[in-house]
Amino acid sequence: MTTLTFDLPGLRIGTADCDGQTGVTVFHFPKSVKAAVDVRGGAPGTYNVDYLRMGYDRPCLDAICIAGGTWYGRAAAPGVARALADDGLAGIEKHRLANVAGAIIYDYGTRRSTTTAPDADTGAEALRRAVEGRFACGAHGAGVMARQGSFWGYELPSGQGGGLRRCGDVIVAAFVVANSLGLIVDRDGRCISAAHLPPGQATIAAQAARLPLDRTTQTLNPANTTISVIVTNAILPLSALQRLAVQTHSSMGRAIQPFACPFDGDTLFATSTGAVPLEGLDEAELGWMAGEAMWDALLSVV
Repeated sequence: MTTLTFDLPGLRIGTADCDGQTGVTVFHFPKSVKAAVDVRGGAPGTYNVDYLRMGYDRPCLDAICIAGGTWYGRAAAPGVARALADDGLAGIEKHRLANVAGAIIYDYGTRRSTTTAPDADTGAEALRRAVEGRFACGAHGAGVMARQGSFWGYELPSGQGGGLRRCGDVIVAAFVVANSLGLIVDRDGRCISAAHLPPGQATIAAQAARLPLDRTTQTLNPANTTISVIVTNAILPLSALQRLAVQTHSSMGRAIQPFACPFDGDTLFATSTGAVPLEGLDEAELGWMAGEAMWDALLSVV
């Protein structure tokens, strides 16, 4: 197992799984954070994201829950909220309600032997396992049965990954559960799961030369989704945080090819702990850092 270690106060991450067939990854912010969301692709499965679109320029989010189990996995997010309340981390009085957003990936099909889906107890377990400064990359949490490449007729290993970039005191951390229709490629255009591909097919250029594909022989389910999270300690207005989400999400089309397809439900959450001023950087430069951190995260999923 590869573990990303980092120093980013105000962020705790935990995972839980269901019989090793599916799972949940929870990002907990002990002090509520400012948050924005960007949804791409034609088949999103989300929970409570409309609240993040209301434009409230204040800390308002306590946790993000990413789950497998497609639509059924959305049951995990309310479990995170309930656990926050039960553990005294939130309450029922005004402005203390636990605010949890979430999204799901499709992880059924030929990859699984059960129909188990994460539920409220799984979400609560992932929250209670959360720790600071550590993130397990690979087949863990929501990424335990993630796959990539079905657009090209493959079902290759994938998982969850993390990356981090720093400039002075400003930190950008990127996390992703990559269950992508497209193939994940490195900065040279080489597929990261090249060992699982036929001879001579290890690059995206070689894959592109196969177009048009014979879809009549393709039996893999096309439902896929990549869910990602950006966390920065930079103080940002909500407008800048929203643009950070859009810029980072757009950049992911370099690493996942193709990206945001009709059957993808790609969703990106961008959050700010608001700890340090954005000094010496402009917002576009911060977005570039986030895009590179996200590419690093995608390269670490297997």
